This record gives sequence, C-alpha cells and structure tokens, in this order.
Amino acid sequence: MAKKDLKNILLTVGVVLAIGLSSGALIRQVSKEKTKELPSYSYTIGVVDEEGKLDKDEKGAITSDELNVKDLVSIEIDEDAEVEVTVYWFDEDGVLLKSDLVEGETPTAPEGAETFRVGIEPLEDEDGEISALEKGGYAKLVTVTLKK
Repeated sequence: MAKKDLKNILLTVGVVLAIGLSSGALIRQVSKEKTKELPSYSYTIGVVDEEGKLDKDEKGAITSDELNVKDLVSIEIDEDAEVEVTVYWFDEDGVLLKSDLVEGETPTAPEGAETFRVGIEPLEDEDGEISALEKGGYAKLVTVTLKK
C-alpha cells in the first residue's frame, strides 16, 4: 500500500509541475506583445500641409508612409530632445481628420481614423532646414512603437 501511495503522490506532483510550467509559459507568451520600433530610415524630409498633403518642405521630417492606426502602441520623445512631434490622423480615403502634438502621452486616434503619420520638426535648427543626415538624427530622438 505504501508503494501505491508513493506512486499517487509522485503522479500528483508531476501533474502539478506540468500544469505550473505550461501556465508560466503561456503567461509569458501572452504578456509579451510583439512590437517593433519604427527605424529612422522610415522618415522622409517634408511636412504635412493644412490640407493633409505631403509638402517636401525641408523644415521637418515625416514618416514616408501612412501607418495603420491599429498598429500604434506608443510614441515617446527623448527627454532632452528639442523637437516638436505631431501625429496626423487620416480617414480611409486619406483625408486629414486631425493633427495632435505629442506632449507626454501618445495621442488617441480620433473616430474614423484609419492611418496616421508622425511629423518631427526641430525647435532650433541652425539653418532652419533638415538635411538627409539631420533627418536620421532627429528621427532617433522619437520612438514610435508599432505592433508587428
């Protein structure tokens, strides 16, 4: 009878361990949302004008493509960065709905927004224009995190 009790105890311990290990792995998998950071080469020189069109004005940098609103996780600006960051929200037809300055927390997309672009304008640039080299430097001051 002692052998049977020992066998039952070992079986119970094994089952509990197996459940614990698989639960831990599942929790880690669920809590680890897959994200990516938008690389600096994802920006082009330009700004979005009042009508929502890309203007190749050299005073700012803008994401080269419109990004899906559902993929936006966060936008963070380096603490010492002297840049102004704006999110431009577009509807399904590419019409500009709204623009929001990023001040602290990531802005929430307005109703009807399908895509967005992130614009970066330096507050103090020596010549008032962004070169290709400067664009990469300014883009590295802003972290846009997207779902994969």
